[in-house]
Amino acid sequence: MPSQTTDSPVAETSADPSPRTIRIHNEPRFVRRRITIAAIALVAILVPVLFLTTGAPEPKAAPPVPDAVETLAASLANDRTTTFAVVGDSTGDNVGEWVYMIAVWIGTTYDKSVTIQTWDSVAGYYHPAQSMTEGKSGSVMIFNGSAPGRDMQYSTEYLAALLPSSREIGSVFVSHAHNQAPKDIKGPLTVLANAIAELHPESKLGVVLQNPDNLPDVLQRERVESMRAWAERRGIPTIDVLDAFLATGDFSPLLADRLHPNEAGYEVWASVFEDALVDAAPRPADQ
Repeated sequence: MPSQTTDSPVAETSADPSPRTIRIHNEPRFVRRRITIAAIALVAILVPVLFLTTGAPEPKAAPPVPDAVETLAASLANDRTTTFAVVGDSTGDNVGEWVYMIAVWIGTTYDKSVTIQTWDSVAGYYHPAQSMTEGKSGSVMIFNGSAPGRDMQYSTEYLAALLPSSREIGSVFVSHAHNQAPKDIKGPLTVLANAIAELHPESKLGVVLQNPDNLPDVLQRERVESMRAWAERRGIPTIDVLDAFLATGDFSPLLADRLHPNEAGYEVWASVFEDALVDAAPRPADQ
């Protein structure tokens, strides 16, 4: 009886008994092409993944960028010329106040020749440089842009004169609060910070958290705490004079009037700045 044929696919094998690929005659060609393309794509995906997970070196972390205090401390540790600036109010504009105490401390501690230029808020310019100390390990120039009775808006308006473009200024410390309205801190501080960054992109910003006052103290604390929060969100270092005063308990013996510190108060203020510089000083391995 003749054998019947069927439409079932027929496998074609070679006479060679060794294992071979078996092809199905009626398998559509486009199916085989899709399988091949998919296999190539899978290999292209897996090879880089395997390389990344097994043999690729981990990327190196970028070195941290020094802040205003670290920049100043590192510069003072070398013999090169150091320049920094303060923009603020009457708590730092006179001889015997914290800026001038810091100038003398830097000179004696680091054996530096320190000069300071004092801002004249009436005339709108700096007085000639005043020598504070003589030293043999480099020089320090301080632009003291503290202006009595002025606020951050004033510092922004006169910034081009307060921070001369002819000098490279490593660090700028903002010491405002007493003359600001309690709810008028973050906006002016942001504007001032942006103006400093635009005028001196090389400068690092620091914020001085000023002393408490007595009439009434709660308003000054609100202003300072607002500045603290602003700085912390941006990773900007602070010189925490407020907490140093509060840590004494009754801080009224540190005040000459309702807001200005007396000599003892300014010694506390200056010591906070000095301690920050000492803590930020580069260790031998960092130099």
